[in-house]
Amino acid sequence: MYEARAEGFVRALGYLVVAFIVYMAFWFARASRGKDKEKASPKLIGQALLVVVGIATAAAVWKGDPVCVDSETDPFGGTCYEWDDGFDATLPDRAETFAYFLALFGIPVAIGLFGKAET
Repeated sequence: MYEARAEGFVRALGYLVVAFIVYMAFWFARASRGKDKEKASPKLIGQALLVVVGIATAAAVWKGDPVCVDSETDPFGGTCYEWDDGFDATLPDRAETFAYFLALFGIPVAIGLFGKAET
């Protein structure tokens, strides 16, 4: 009973952390644009696009690479132990992760850059 509550609490805490990171992406985009500007500069749009695509690409590249500890430095007794059960992501898995992170960070950044200017 308590395990289910703890698992739900940890999941909710994870959602709050993600929501905070997404809000910070929005806030940084809005603050970078400035209060008086009607439109974001093309340079700022390009920089924001590079950052968002870079984060999404990094998440897609690092997804599911199997990790195997060398037997000489293995703390588990000298055999090769795969930490993530040998999961190796396929191209559709990586494309899905890329699209997820692109939407997760791209939408708030676009709203921050192209939304109404603060008054």
